[in-house]
Amino acid sequence: SGSVKLESQELRNAVFSGKFNNLIKELSQNIHFRELLQINNDSPESNNKVRKMEDVEIVLRFFALINDRYTRFKKTKEKGFSNFLNESLEEFNDYDDLQITSMRSTFEKTMHFINTVFGNTMFSKYKISEETQELKLQSKFNIAVYDSFAIAIHDALSEEIHLNNKKEDLLALFYNKEFYDSISGSYLDTNKLRYRIETAKNVLGCQETLL
Repeated sequence: SGSVKLESQELRNAVFSGKFNNLIKELSQNIHFRELLQINNDSPESNNKVRKMEDVEIVLRFFALINDRYTRFKKTKEKGFSNFLNESLEEFNDYDDLQITSMRSTFEKTMHFINTVFGNTMFSKYKISEETQELKLQSKFNIAVYDSFAIAIHDALSEEIHLNNKKEDLLALFYNKEFYDSISGSYLDTNKLRYRIETAKNVLGCQETLL
């Protein structure tokens, strides 16, 4: 009712109250997660992602995509990715306490592993330098890279795949033009989303997704 338009997650927070909604707000404050998002743990309130609840949305995004849930997303003229997140949040709010506890553990373990084993720049975006043909940093956090790597790493960990030596394999994907295209431009295109996740999962040795 105010004069300032609510961001997507601020609106979800107002509309979809529940245990899962409370969980993702809590998990957005996870130390490892914040470091991966390049949020200063000493002064998080100064970060735009925190002020606009984008960090909370990024937690929701994780749960909406893991365990092959990304295959449910089909972009149409009527429904986009934001609608998909709305539906996911509404669904998860109906989960019982045991499921919520399991989700908390899953998120914390995944972010702890990524941050401590692969480092806090794992969700950076790189491009090939035309001069040196080496990877050049574009940004220290990119949401499409997060989709690809966070989901693939979670799924690989759930399959008990040994990942300690896989960081360079994932980074090598930036030399792949099709992968780079999938994290650029209209990155919420259904095919791009699926491609970047499944390509990373394949690199890590995950089982093929079955529809």
